[in-house]
Amino acid sequence: MNLLRYGRPALGFALAASMSLLPACAKKTTTKAGPAGAVIHGRILAADGSAPRLAHVRYTREDGQEVSLDAKPDGSFEISIRAGVPVTLHLAAVDHVEIPVPVLVEKTGPAKVEATLAPNPWSATFDKVLVTGSWSHHSLAGAEPMKRQPDGTWVFDGPVPGGDATARYELIGITTNGHSVNGTMGQGFAYDGGGDFDSIVPVKDGKVHIVFDPAKLPHYDATGLPKVVWDARHGDLDRMARLASLFQTWMYRFAEAFDEHRKSGGGPEDFHFNSTKLLDTIHGDMAEGSPEAIRQYAAVMLVTEGPSTGIAIAPEELDEALKVAPPDSPYWGFGPTALTRILPNYGGKAGPILKRFATENPLPQVQAWALAGEGMLAQKNGDSAKLRSIYGRLEKDYANLPGMRWVLRNLNPDKKVQVGKPVPHFEVTLLDGSHFSDKDLKGHWTLMDFWATWCPPCVGEMPNLDRAWKKYHPRGLQMLSLSLDRNDEDIATFRKNRWPMPWKHAFLRGGFKNNLAKRFEVSGIPSPILVAPDGTIAAMGQDLRGETLAATLDRLLAAKPAGR
Repeated sequence: MNLLRYGRPALGFALAASMSLLPACAKKTTTKAGPAGAVIHGRILAADGSAPRLAHVRYTREDGQEVSLDAKPDGSFEISIRAGVPVTLHLAAVDHVEIPVPVLVEKTGPAKVEATLAPNPWSATFDKVLVTGSWSHHSLAGAEPMKRQPDGTWVFDGPVPGGDATARYELIGITTNGHSVNGTMGQGFAYDGGGDFDSIVPVKDGKVHIVFDPAKLPHYDATGLPKVVWDARHGDLDRMARLASLFQTWMYRFAEAFDEHRKSGGGPEDFHFNSTKLLDTIHGDMAEGSPEAIRQYAAVMLVTEGPSTGIAIAPEELDEALKVAPPDSPYWGFGPTALTRILPNYGGKAGPILKRFATENPLPQVQAWALAGEGMLAQKNGDSAKLRSIYGRLEKDYANLPGMRWVLRNLNPDKKVQVGKPVPHFEVTLLDGSHFSDKDLKGHWTLMDFWATWCPPCVGEMPNLDRAWKKYHPRGLQMLSLSLDRNDEDIATFRKNRWPMPWKHAFLRGGFKNNLAKRFEVSGIPSPILVAPDGTIAAMGQDLRGETLAATLDRLLAAKPAGR
């Protein structure tokens, strides 16, 4: 599993800063078949050109169904996609780094691709190795340390409840790129759904015995890797794949740099990352003279992935991107949720631009997210008539597309939990055993945050929440974190090892099915709510995420100080 993507604060911050309307923890549906169309014959190779011990391919179809399948023993696979519809293939292999491979073919028929993956970058030394597995629901917060042995190996022995004959596990701390990966001991492998693989080991007498031997890690020459080669008919896809891999590399660098910055006590407001080389490459690919497919793909990547690599998407960058890849370009299908990022960067131009996407783009998923962006603007501006109209169109024509059920719940003009309405009645038992209810909100500004340790953007918000507590608690702000974790032990472990979070905490057993979570209409996390001293909801959602949190608190607490 890619910890930079799924559990460490750095990329969580990048996601929080992106202003995307996409839910943080969307559910996926896995299938083994795709729609008819262009047939792709592919092969995944290890870094030395051999067949990997296990390879895997996954992608999401335009109807939201995720195709996820193991390759054949020789690394080959065959899938079908629709012509004219963009998809990103994620190709993975045991002991290697998963890569994104963008695909947009204009005609039906066969296409061939061969991908040689880069090996996992093993740590030079091993000071601490953690293990997590199926017995702990692969919880990163609950990962346990392995014991170093005199011979240089690492050992873990632990109970495995449930009576299963086998268990799956991954190791943390043996790569330099923030991934949890398969170990050196096991009787097989299984794709973990997040870019890497679990090792499978037997369970004896309800216990598991795992040995990690660094001497057994495979080592390859990584020069020139990864490498993706398409047939001559689809040569432009080679260059698109190189750009996609370049973005992935810069995302890792950005995430790691921010993580180190955070560990030294810094925050988002004083974090600087130089992405000039990446930006120069993007501009080069967007320039006249490059193949049209490359120009449009680069322009879309600038807008959709740029914020996660430290690139500030200023209005002039958006202007240039939209000239190269206009709203009717199918290449926007590679990242339609990013259309909502137009909002904070385009000011009064956002509405007309989003309307063009909604009416001119041929792809339903792009139309839907453009409408979602318009609805977000209407909601923010208090335009209830326009919001109701957009909501009706989304519900009628786009409700079954990926992410739209979440969008509809959040844009519902009739929902009970929204700015200006009284906070719902509630009462919870805090982790310290005391009780807290809506009555305790009176006379205080209160930031309520629905979250979980397994939610990357939730973890990514920790620096912002920590600074908010330190700055505003002396001014009357109280904070309540409501965890949707699998158990309260995950919270304790997270607070001990990651962030202390020195405010009030409650555990909502059952997660999203918990009655309190339902009462607050929580459909994705993080889900922050700011309650005013009079008990009404003063702000929600993106107004309380990333750097916007501090601005919102400054504005509201200065205008209406709490009476303590």
